[in-house]
Amino acid sequence: MVIAIFLLLAAMYNSSVHPVQSGGGTPYNVQPASDEMTANLTYTGPPTSNIDFWQLPLWILVLQLQPFFEYSILRQFGTLLSYKWLNGDPLGNDIRLRLLEYVKKNPGVRFSNIIRKTAINRGTALYHLGVLEYFDMITRFKSFTGASTAPYY
Repeated sequence: MVIAIFLLLAAMYNSSVHPVQSGGGTPYNVQPASDEMTANLTYTGPPTSNIDFWQLPLWILVLQLQPFFEYSILRQFGTLLSYKWLNGDPLGNDIRLRLLEYVKKNPGVRFSNIIRKTAINRGTALYHLGVLEYFDMITRFKSFTGASTAPYY
């Protein structure tokens, strides 16, 4: 990619330094067709000045407030979606029930063994074990045997 950009810049530099050659080999220079083209490049209007924030159009002012609206909408949806999670039945899910039964049968089991024996994805198991831990149905503690800090349940 860097080489392509370098070659593009080299080609642009090369074409701007040397005049264009016609078919017969004689160079020629490109000039504007009329003086109107050069006149359009100069600004002859009133002097520019800074404007105040409140002088901006209304639609620009509303766009400035957009991040606050998005945050409040996301917060309301989060409240609605977490209501069922916080006030619902923690054992209403089959995966959670299966995880809880396995942990009760095997107290002190490692997380890797839970995943292996129950055949549940790692992320799914982490989520559902977190819900069970939130409702105080299981407790997690870390063991410092050797270099391992794997959680036991």
